[in-house]
Formats: sequence, C-alpha cells, structure tokens
Amino acid sequence: MKSDKKLIFVCNLMLLCAALIWGCNFVFQKNASEIIGPFTYMAVRYGLGATVMLPFVMFLEKQKPLEDRVKYDKKSALSLLKIAAIMATVQMGSSVLGQWGIGFTNASKAAFLTATYIVIVPILSYIIFRKKTNLFTWVGVFIGLFGIYNLSVTGDFNMNLGDILVIISAAFGAMHLLLISKYVQKVNGMHLICTEFYCAAIYCTIVALILEHPTWEILWACKIPLLYGSLLGTGLCYMLQVTAQKHTDPTVAALLMSLESLFGALAGVLILGESFSTQEIIGAVFLSAAIIIAQFKPRERVVVKVKYRNPSERQ
Repeated sequence: MKSDKKLIFVCNLMLLCAALIWGCNFVFQKNASEIIGPFTYMAVRYGLGATVMLPFVMFLEKQKPLEDRVKYDKKSALSLLKIAAIMATVQMGSSVLGQWGIGFTNASKAAFLTATYIVIVPILSYIIFRKKTNLFTWVGVFIGLFGIYNLSVTGDFNMNLGDILVIISAAFGAMHLLLISKYVQKVNGMHLICTEFYCAAIYCTIVALILEHPTWEILWACKIPLLYGSLLGTGLCYMLQVTAQKHTDPTVAALLMSLESLFGALAGVLILGESFSTQEIIGAVFLSAAIIIAQFKPRERVVVKVKYRNPSERQ
C-alpha cells in the first residue's frame, strides 16, 4: 500500500513538473515570436520533439510481452499515417495560431487563454458528437466565458488580435483532444502522437520555406527557445505525461496539468515583467475556477439491493 502511494506521489510530481515546464515555455515562445515566424518555430519544435520521443516510444514497445507488441502490415501502417496526417493539420492550426497570437499579447494572458481548451471541449463534443456532459462542466463553461471576457475585452468592447488568435488556437486544441479520444481506440496512442508530430513538422517546414524563408543565422539566434520548446516542452513533457497518467487518477492528472496556465502567468510576470490590470486579474481568477470546476464529476448513486431468502435471515 505504501509503495502504491509513493508511486502515485511520484507520478503526480512528474505531472506537476510537466505543467511547470509547459508554463515556462510561454516565456520562450514570446521570445521566439520576436525572432522567427510561427511556422519555422513549430517546424523545429515538432521535428526535434518527435526525435527525442522516438527512442522512448521504442523502449516502451520493447517492454511489452512479445504477443502484446504492435505489429504493422502495409494496411495498418497506412491507417496510422492517414490518421496522423489528419490530426497533424489540426495540431498545426492550434500551435501555429497560438505562436502567432503570443506575438501580439502577453505571455501571461496567453497562458490563461490557452487553457480555455478545457472548457471548449464539452461545447465541441456536444455540437459534433452530440455527447452529453454533466452540470459541473457546463457551469465551468459559463464561468470560463465570464473569465475570458474580463481577461481580454477592453472597456470599448475590443479584443486584442493576439487574444483572439490564442482563443482560436485553444479551440483547435480542443478539437485535437476530441480526435485523440476518437482515434486512440484504433491505433497505439504514443505511435500516433510521434507520427503526428513528424507530419506536423513536415507541414510547417513546407509553409515556412514558402512564407518565412528561415536562415541558419535566424535559427541560431533563436536556439534557446527552440531547444527548450523542443527537448523539454515537447519531448520530455510528453514522456512525463504518458508515464505518469498510467498510475494516477485522470481528474487529478487534468487538474495538475491545468496548472500550466498559472505557471505561465507567473513566469510572464517574474521573468518578462508583465502585469495584470484589476479586470484581467478577475478574469484570470474566474478562468482558473472554471478550469477546476470543469473537471468535477457528479457522484454516482449506488443502489444496493438485498435479497432475503427467508424472514429469519433479516437482522
């Protein structure tokens, strides 16, 4: 029992570390947005990140019994590639729009607004899949909308372009999460993510070469944000997440990873010297509350039926 508790504690700590790394990455993304274009940044991040993940994916596969290992033939390999190629377009939409948007807004605000994917998921799930959700989630959605309003809408009812792009990015992120839940039943999840990242890297590279014309000098000037986002923000964090989520409660895992927004905001304030107005603080508080409430699940009623053999058995 003690060993189980220790394992759960270590896994929760791993998720907390992942949230911290992801949160701090908003600062590096902000710095990168001032040097290179979003397609160039994401091309390198996905390419290097997938390459870091690949040995880990292969190691996990080798740890399985021989009969449980995934075996690919031409049909299954093409199916994996097809699904990854589709999901990579959605992933690219999310990441590129988020990276583009952070160039027009604060890293702190972007951290909170990115987390809105948690409250967008049930809306898209209902619209697309007609999947009903519980009351807590819908309460979180409405509180989240109030938080977004206070965080992004100014007194003259205008929204910063960067905030709009980040919110749209979060919507793409929510769609990506729904696609994962759909396709992970058909293919191996880690194989899918790794292949998807390579596909996204190829897409971003093609667009970057056409629109942004990256040079080695620019890439070198942005080496620190690129290495942090690729090796830590993509490679290490996904390995931590995949390993830890096998041994911890899904709700606890979601709450720990949602701390990314808080860590991102703190990093923006402490490292970049950003600040929040009173209205933005209110919005951030409500948005954080919405993220937490959306994770709650109603208690299931348990009805115990006792069948008596004869009256003498009753107590």
